[in-house]
Amino acid sequence: MIFNELTGSRIRLIAPTLEYLQNIHEYSVIPRLYDYLEYRPFKTLKETREFVNKLIAKSDDITGHYWFIYHLEDRKVIGTIGLVDIDERRGSAELGYGLSPDYWKNGFFSEA
Repeated sequence: MIFNELTGSRIRLIAPTLEYLQNIHEYSVIPRLYDYLEYRPFKTLKETREFVNKLIAKSDDITGHYWFIYHLEDRKVIGTIGLVDIDERRGSAELGYGLSPDYWKNGFFSEA
């Protein structure tokens, strides 16, 4: 799938890549992140890498598109956002996201 970067005033949505693996891992081990997610906190960098690789692979499918949420001021990835179950015929998709708890309640998803 073609990735278009989308830039707001504080964040940029960028294609998922292993370049930001350490950023993803930093917040992926925080248990509070998983209060509203369907899986458990990652414990190892290997688990985080597997997750990122899945996002990259799913983004090659016409039914999904994922971005990393890159914080412009802090110059690091602080979350993920994606469209899944894209159905062009029906004009529908589901939105999913995860954000480092350190950045909660700052209005980033209304910007994304």
